[in-house]
Amino acid sequence: MQLRQHNTETGETNTFTVPTGFGVTALRGAVSPVTGIFYFSGANAVYAFDPATDEIFAAGSLPAGNATSNGDFAFGRNGALYTFVAANLYETPASALPTSASSDAWPMKLVADVTAFTDLSAQGANGIAFGGNGNVYGTTTSGNTTYLIEYDMARDSFVQQQTISSDGNNFVDLASRHFVNTLTIRIDLPEGRFADGDQFDFDLVGEGDLVGGEATTSGNSPGVQDEYAGPVVASPGGTYEVSTSPAGSTDLSNYITSIECVDVSGAPVEVTGTSPAWNVVFPTVTSGTDVECTITATPSICR
Repeated sequence: MQLRQHNTETGETNTFTVPTGFGVTALRGAVSPVTGIFYFSGANAVYAFDPATDEIFAAGSLPAGNATSNGDFAFGRNGALYTFVAANLYETPASALPTSASSDAWPMKLVADVTAFTDLSAQGANGIAFGGNGNVYGTTTSGNTTYLIEYDMARDSFVQQQTISSDGNNFVDLASRHFVNTLTIRIDLPEGRFADGDQFDFDLVGEGDLVGGEATTSGNSPGVQDEYAGPVVASPGGTYEVSTSPAGSTDLSNYITSIECVDVSGAPVEVTGTSPAWNVVFPTVTSGTDVECTITATPSICR
């Protein structure tokens, strides 16, 4: 297999041969908007091409069950990679994507289950892309017919389906200049816990069934906790309720809680309401963005 890199300014095309033994036929692929690295996969094994060094290297593997099923890669503006496998969308944080040779299995968190792609064909989505309205578009093939499906993942709602080919000339990939809209919630305990057994539940509620929209902390380390809610696919202009509640031995009266939300550029995002529940208004964007909210909880009395 070969990769070709075309320079639209010079008109030059360079060809790179995938090393023998990699054994891949490309099933999914996408370029990171942060590093410029092209990641591609034919099944569980993932490979990468770095245009800065012209190097092709093994980049780990996808642990998601049935990763040999049809699917695609798509990036978020923040560099997180989204993997579509049949009807399931998974997120791998940008920090977990290797920039040099690796044999590690990637962490993959289920973000959405879009059964509309497997209702027509068991093979699921061939290619996916995100539109300016925040919806996902995917192709799927049944027999000689290829369908284009539009789905609103933020509301967990089927939008429309169109036949784009019925003569056996199947479409197997999609691309767009838009990124997925996502919302993620984290919790920060900068001064630690009032009591070692204190934990926190935090939840994200929107208009649809948001997969992964809740989390519970664990352990007793201070600072930003490892657990997080989301990312969930969000709708431009949509309102999302974010809340925290006690878990473990927590008494919220022992804490002062606040929230701050920013988009991928660091710009503040509108938040209304008072602790321990707030409403987050997702920015009205047409090219996609990632919003991260951090709930900060500090002990309000001496321990």
